[in-house]
Amino acid sequence: MKSKTLTFVVAGIFALLFMSLVSAAATLSVTPTSISVTPSSNVKTITIKNTGDTNITGISLSLPSNPKFDITFNDTSSFNLNTAEEKQIQLTADTTDLLSLAMGTYNVIVTASSGTTSATTKITYENTDYCKLGVKDGNLDLDVNL
Repeated sequence: MKSKTLTFVVAGIFALLFMSLVSAAATLSVTPTSISVTPSSNVKTITIKNTGDTNITGISLSLPSNPKFDITFNDTSSFNLNTAEEKQIQLTADTTDLLSLAMGTYNVIVTASSGTTSATTKITYENTDYCKLGVKDGNLDLDVNL
């Protein structure tokens, strides 16, 4: 009887170890998931959080190749997050780039990733100024002499 009990206990321990290894998942989140920037409000903060149940190492931030406007981060080194830990990163949208864009909506996706896990946030700039000099008072009047 003792050997059957011992076998059951050992099998149970291995089953628990296997389940804990299999169920451990690395999951990241980035908040907010969408941010608007303007030339006068171009510095924002995002939070990267380990929402999984295992520690994550070597997390890095990236931008797509050839973004419509450049974004820089206050910390460009890779970092680690333990379970439920989070890190705040300050990002700055390049004002010169924003001011050079024509009227329209522009998005840049920022990705936090490590290995096969990643999360993103969308940085949006909406240029509604049809005049390069900015919005002026009154209507546009043209006098044409023929």
